[in-house]
Amino acid sequence: MKLMVIKLARYTKIFLMLVKINYLQAMEYRLNFFSTILPTGMYSAGYIVFIKLVLNKVPSISGWTFDQMLILFAVEQFFYYSGWIFYRRSIDNFPSLIRNGTFDMTSKLPINTRFMVSFQDQSPDVVIPFLASMSLVIYASRNLSLSLSHVASFTLFIVLGMFLLYNLLFTIASLSFWTTEADEFVALIDEVLAFGKYPLKIFPSFAGLFLLTIIPAVLMVYVPTSMLMGIFDAKLIILFMVILIISWILSEKVWHAGLRHYSSANS
Repeated sequence: MKLMVIKLARYTKIFLMLVKINYLQAMEYRLNFFSTILPTGMYSAGYIVFIKLVLNKVPSISGWTFDQMLILFAVEQFFYYSGWIFYRRSIDNFPSLIRNGTFDMTSKLPINTRFMVSFQDQSPDVVIPFLASMSLVIYASRNLSLSLSHVASFTLFIVLGMFLLYNLLFTIASLSFWTTEADEFVALIDEVLAFGKYPLKIFPSFAGLFLLTIIPAVLMVYVPTSMLMGIFDAKLIILFMVILIISWILSEKVWHAGLRHYSSANS
């Protein structure tokens, strides 16, 4: 137990050091912090106006009100930007490390290679839209009868959802050991994740199953959002936990298989 605590403290210190380095690098281009506001702001405003126009014609979308739709959208945006803040830039850069041979230097560092591949680069310049998504959740929740259990469950599954998204992206990026097109599949996750801002019931059964299991974009967004609203679906919660565990095991299997393949290719 003591060894685990020491190891956790060490990696936390290293992560914070990497965050500091990336922040200082981002400050060399301070305009980037503000240049993200216009495109993300226009996208968010466009979606909100679209949903408002739709709900002016119908009372709800599959039973979801305007504020509830806002929460879905904000949670989907939160997942997207939290990924970029913590690990997405590193994962995007990973295929190029394999292609240009610089992965060798990373793998020889006296630190867990997966950790470095996952967290050596962050994107602090998207912190403003990240905070905006959190603010939108708070605003859209103003009329909900929130309890401590609702907020706690929401927070827990937001964190678990971040791990689930990381596992998916890392598994796909690890395919770079075998293909040069892995980064295209990583970008595909963004497109699928965008479906998370719509209620589960609007999707046909086959599409809904795909978005709950194969690439569980809707699952990641829907479960914490529904919990914030006091909706506890035991089946979806169990499915979420099962997929989370499977995604971690799969990411480890693909990663280690890739390392063995990479070593043999250079032996």
